[in-house]
Amino acid sequence: MIANEAYRQLKQMIYSLDTVSLEICRHHDPLIISPAHSHRIGFVKNIKGTMEENGKRQVVEAGDVFFIKPKTSVSLRTEPDKELEVFIIAFSYWIEQNERGKERVFVPGKENFPLEGTFRVRSHSQVLHLMEELYKSYASNEEREQFRQRLLFERILYILVKDFSSIESSENTMASIEETILYVDQHYMLNLTLEMLAGKANVSPSYYSRMFKTLKGVSFSDYMTSLRINRAKVLLRLSGSRLREVAQSVGYNDEFYFSKMFKKVVGLSPSEYVKTHMRQDNS
Repeated sequence: MIANEAYRQLKQMIYSLDTVSLEICRHHDPLIISPAHSHRIGFVKNIKGTMEENGKRQVVEAGDVFFIKPKTSVSLRTEPDKELEVFIIAFSYWIEQNERGKERVFVPGKENFPLEGTFRVRSHSQVLHLMEELYKSYASNEEREQFRQRLLFERILYILVKDFSSIESSENTMASIEETILYVDQHYMLNLTLEMLAGKANVSPSYYSRMFKTLKGVSFSDYMTSLRINRAKVLLRLSGSRLREVAQSVGYNDEFYFSKMFKKVVGLSPSEYVKTHMRQDNS
């Protein structure tokens, strides 16, 4: 997993904070974050705006965090009469080189950092509190505050990786559910159950049911019925197709139950449907 690898790399690092600032972006005064040698983390404190990096523009809003690589420029803009506030942490890091039998050696970090891109922080209020504490602490010259700054910064990193891990896990779960839906599309004629598919996706049946409806807009049972009836309509229009054969080929062992479901969905019985389309085809 990406998150586990990020934890492993971060554990081998030591950090130095270069600056901690709270920047304000106004409509007629866009915030330009110029290229620098430091790595930077941005955290949107309030409202919504747009961020542009390397010609690519995206919407950012309260709770979003973004990582800026060294020598990279970013610009932020906001709506009229709005003030977008963003915490910016500039930092450098060194990473330990593990060589057996030798004393510990740390070398300067390169342009890549274990976390990158932009994502929504789930623990928004917690990260906001830590950012505010770090910002206030950075303004102090006391040595104990300088020590506390490193602790606050590492705590922020820990929460960001944890949130990223949660997002990654959620994305993997959704991908598993989507795979089961593809399976349904190809095997609708089998005796599939919601519990069976939830097991394939490694989630609870109730969670699977909710996510299925979110993805497809209908319940699992309605989706199965729709697939079966649509296929049955095609088979019924083929000459020589018997009702029982059609019912069984789409997953209904009981042709009477099939007829009932068909009429419920189509508004016509299978025989009425065939007659109607025979007249249309012959006209």
